[in-house]
Amino acid sequence: MRVSMASLALAALSQLSVALPTSEQPEIAARSNVARAITHLFVCDSLNFNGRCENLETETGRCYNLFNGWNDVISSLGPDRGTTCTIYEHFDCQGRSVGGIVNPGLFNLNEWNFNDITSSYRCS
Repeated sequence: MRVSMASLALAALSQLSVALPTSEQPEIAARSNVARAITHLFVCDSLNFNGRCENLETETGRCYNLFNGWNDVISSLGPDRGTTCTIYEHFDCQGRSVGGIVNPGLFNLNEWNFNDITSSYRCS
């Protein structure tokens, strides 16, 4: 089996990506007057911000799909101060959601019937 250099590079890059923005229609994004800022969403795979955790850099107003071991494993999460986030059951910010998440965040997603369910998120 032959593996091209491009395939190897793509595989290596995919291992680095945790949360990737979904595609947006360029013409809609260009017309938008919404200012975007960089913020963070701190996610953990255990309750009370324990276990494996990562601080995901996030551009406000964009939908991010979770990859690299974070899809359907988040049990606690919280955004930076001044940021509000919504988490979604499916990719592309679709399906059931929990919104209005502000700092310090949610320590136990079981209380929201959303433990190990998050597949995407958007913050503003």
